[in-house]
Amino acid sequence: MLTRMKSRLWFVASGLMLLLGITFIAWHWHGTANVNLAIPLSSTSIQFCGSANGGLALAGLGALIFAALLFVIAIFRWIFGRSDKPKVNLAKPPEKVS
Repeated sequence: MLTRMKSRLWFVASGLMLLLGITFIAWHWHGTANVNLAIPLSSTSIQFCGSANGGLALAGLGALIFAALLFVIAIFRWIFGRSDKPKVNLAKPPEKVS
């Protein structure tokens, strides 16, 4: 079943795992997060100071790693999966069956 999944489904699965991992880590986040926007944009800063602990934080880390793996699989399936499609000869039109 997994070998016949389209690359689009692999991309969706990786995105869902990424969201799940971020949610698990954010759920047990203890600390602060700051965003300072400035002009010019090169002066903008984002700071995270804190930690996440517990079983869900560890599951979130695993989900993030699994999401990266699924994304790599999706990229390879997208690039190399195009050769699975049948080639159409455009020089000769298909014959009609009457």
